Amino acid sequence: MTEKILEYRTAKPDQLKLALDSILSSQRPNLPHIDDGLESGPSADSKEMELDEEPRTDEKIRLVKGKIPSNISAMPVVLVRIKECISRIEKARLLQWNNHASWL
Repeated sequence: MTEKILEYRTAKPDQLKLALDSILSSQRPNLPHIDDGLESGPSADSKEMELDEEPRTDEKIRLVKGKIPSNISAMPVVLVRIKECISRIEKARLLQWNNHASWL
């Protein structure tokens, strides 16, 4: 019995640490470096890139780069609304309303 307790005390903290690390890393947003000045892809000397490049591609890149900061800034508001909805659902459960099964 003491061996099991000792094994439990040595193994569980590591398992809990790994689980916590996994949860925290999954909740951490993966934010790309938007304007870090580094270009990925072919070098500037490549003429093939200039010939194949479409003018719409630059516009699409600018559009995406413009949307990323606004989406990032909107995340706290979205998370607050999600938490409010979850708390309302939990409150409804506590009040024992007759909810439809899809809400439970």
